[in-house]
Amino acid sequence: MEKAKEKNASMRKKGIPISSVYRVLIVAAALISIALLYAAFRVNASFDRTQQAMERYITCQQDAVLFEQGSDYLTNEARSFVATGDPAHALNFAQEVEVTRRRESMRDDAAYFIKGEEPLRYLDAALTHSNELAQVECYAMRLMIAGMGYDPADFPAMIGAVELTEQDAALNPEEQRAAAMDRMFNAAYNEKKNTIYENVERSINALVEDTEQEMVGGAGQLNRLLRRETALIVLLLALILATVLLTSFLLIRPLYRNIRHLDKREEMPAEGAREMRHLARVYNDILTENNERNEELSYSANHDALTGLYNRAAYEKVYKSLHSGDIGVLVVDIDGFKQFNDSYGHDMGDLVLKRVAKVLTGSFRSEDHISRIGGDEFCVIMKNADSHLSYLVRAKVNAINRALAHYEDKTPPAALSVGVAFGDRSEPDMLFKNADTALYRVKAAGGGGCEIY
Repeated sequence: MEKAKEKNASMRKKGIPISSVYRVLIVAAALISIALLYAAFRVNASFDRTQQAMERYITCQQDAVLFEQGSDYLTNEARSFVATGDPAHALNFAQEVEVTRRRESMRDDAAYFIKGEEPLRYLDAALTHSNELAQVECYAMRLMIAGMGYDPADFPAMIGAVELTEQDAALNPEEQRAAAMDRMFNAAYNEKKNTIYENVERSINALVEDTEQEMVGGAGQLNRLLRRETALIVLLLALILATVLLTSFLLIRPLYRNIRHLDKREEMPAEGAREMRHLARVYNDILTENNERNEELSYSANHDALTGLYNRAAYEKVYKSLHSGDIGVLVVDIDGFKQFNDSYGHDMGDLVLKRVAKVLTGSFRSEDHISRIGGDEFCVIMKNADSHLSYLVRAKVNAINRALAHYEDKTPPAALSVGVAFGDRSEPDMLFKNADTALYRVKAAGGGGCEIY
């Protein structure tokens, strides 16, 4: 029992504690999950930056188109007025400038969206040339107003309030109209107009280059982040697989095997996690204690407490289980046993019983069954024996009486009377009775001997 406890105690110290394993796995899973969430946030942020770069490019390109369209519209209205003298074109010109403010809104959008300096530089140049061109257009239309004889007050202030130079004011109406036409259609005007287009195109190209660089950088960062996110997902899946495998090897498989040992009421092997080993230790301790208790109960139920020999119940079980034809039964009685109790006391009587039991045990084979069936009465069942062994039985009884005929450890001498019956000479149901009858014959003859029925 002590060895089993020591073994189980050492078993408990070994093995991997599944609680510690799960704590490590939970912490690892939490860290990987946090890293995965952070990576996902970075991926979304990188995607948003790339998307915003594309949106900036689209917005600025649309504004550039609107700028060019507005510039062309103003040019067409100014030229139409100096060509036809129709005041409606001058009013349309002023309305476009005052209401839409295309150039200013385009510059504000660009300043907000464009991150690089070069696109803004070209855009500022285009706006500067556009403003200069607008002044030329307003001056040409003022000349046309003078050449047509219109009242300047009838026109928007941006046109009607323009002051003509003394030289232009001194021209006659026809010359003023001609000068207005020249200002709107000469090479300088067309060159200024082309300069506006060129700067807008350069601004767009620079914007495309900046946007492309930003998108390439964003795409590279997005690719790196996606690879990192993929690696974290793979790591998380590996952690899940490790959890499943550890659970299988440390818990499920040992538990499945231990269930079979439980069904067979066998000891559990030391397998799996430390908790499973501890469970096996506790179970094995309980099983060992129960087995020992059962052995003790079984021993007590079948043995005589004083002599250690089998008791009457065990004798009857053995007798019924054997074939009576090949056994011999010896009924043994201690002569004058009552005198031991009366003269020396019951303690001495117990010592005599123990001595007789010891001598009987040493005189017969290990396969023979020796029982104490009464106070001073014993019974020996000799297996695989018949009447041919009568001489041997007599010799054993004589040897036993000689061994008991002297003191031993202050135990007084004793003598045995023995009645014997063999299965080959008695009826099966009469075997014990016949041996008992032979015993009485020995008693009647004075005891201390052996009689065979």
